[in-house]
Amino acid sequence: MALLMQLAKRFPQLVEVWQVATSYEGRSIYAIRIGYPSTVKKPILWIDAGIHAREWIAHSTALNIIWQFVHDSSYKRLLHEMDIIVVPNTNPDGYEYSRETNRMWRKTRSRSSVSRFSEQCSGVDANRNYPFHFGEEGVSHWPCQEIYCGRVALSEPEVMGLAAAILEKKDQIRGYIALHSFGQDILYPWGHKVHVYPPDVEDLKSMAKGIAAAIQSVYGTRYLVSNSADGLYPASGAADDWAKSIGIKYSFTFELSPTQLELV
Repeated sequence: MALLMQLAKRFPQLVEVWQVATSYEGRSIYAIRIGYPSTVKKPILWIDAGIHAREWIAHSTALNIIWQFVHDSSYKRLLHEMDIIVVPNTNPDGYEYSRETNRMWRKTRSRSSVSRFSEQCSGVDANRNYPFHFGEEGVSHWPCQEIYCGRVALSEPEVMGLAAAILEKKDQIRGYIALHSFGQDILYPWGHKVHVYPPDVEDLKSMAKGIAAAIQSVYGTRYLVSNSADGLYPASGAADDWAKSIGIKYSFTFELSPTQLELV
């Protein structure tokens, strides 16, 4: 992304940009780190967006987050103490397809043996492709469905690259946020099955409620807090569940504004 490169050039002491993955169709997937240099390894907040191609507000929100952290001087002290890593477009092939051909496209653009029969049979739901309870509830094993999880976990180069990048820094990552739309929800694990929760679920609920309260105090927007499976639907192989499973304590999915009621 040109914007990321411009920021890295303009703010070399604050911003670093690097490629974390290459998509099925050969597009680069970039991450940006925002934070001042330190002699010690700093804690990291990891934010990514766009895993579902049609959710354009997620990409835009990620770019706005980047812009605010870089340009708002009130974050200077925070950025001396921790790093923010943002991946604003984790599914660039799907995003371009949603822009050029099918606005409601959700999946990646990888090809399967049945892709020749219909374009609907291309791609994988990348948010069902992570290696945690892969292929269980809330997925399809038929390539022509929107929630097709893939033949195997990490089948998608986008997911494999992102997972590798997160694993490389997992000991520093204190929080993981996946940006989606829409619904105005903050969702916490586990999402692979209803009524199943991690041992520290009360910590997750407390953190999520604190975030929701902070958002409401600034913008007046009310986000609901719930478990992913209980409040939305079961979805195995999701990014936030996997992040939690590798030891990233505070792992969440944000379903951005508006609520479903407001959209109707």
